[in-house]
Amino acid sequence: MIKIFCLSLLPLSALFFSFSYMQKEKKRLIFIKNISELFFQIGKQIEHFATPMEEIMQRCAERFPELFRTKDFSLNSLERLIEDELDGREKQLALDFCRQLGRDNKEETVKLCRYYSSQMKELYEALDSEFPKKRKLTYTLSICMALGLLILLI
Repeated sequence: MIKIFCLSLLPLSALFFSFSYMQKEKKRLIFIKNISELFFQIGKQIEHFATPMEEIMQRCAERFPELFRTKDFSLNSLERLIEDELDGREKQLALDFCRQLGRDNKEETVKLCRYYSSQMKELYEALDSEFPKKRKLTYTLSICMALGLLILLI
């Protein structure tokens, strides 16, 4: 009886693992989408208003509270958050943007914001279109592995 109960936990734990992994991936997708919108908003603020970068970041922090965990509304805090939340190509794109922002004149900075916003948006769309396939594959593989182990243990 105890053996059957313990063996039934194997597929359940596989499902839980795959579910938590996909939740993490969904959170990453939402973060990429918000970063893309943030870059666009920064460019819009620079283009339409002659406000300092600190004020732009404060306005953006009010609009995107999930991107700013602390009351530090600087590019450095955004860089730290990007380091923690992203990986791969999206991380490199976002960090490049943060490092290049504010180095050029107004027109070049607006072009920079639009470029990186569009790059992040394209990356988001590509990852979002792959998400259902990835979710199905993750669930299928985890269940198959759990059932395979279950068969071996019985």
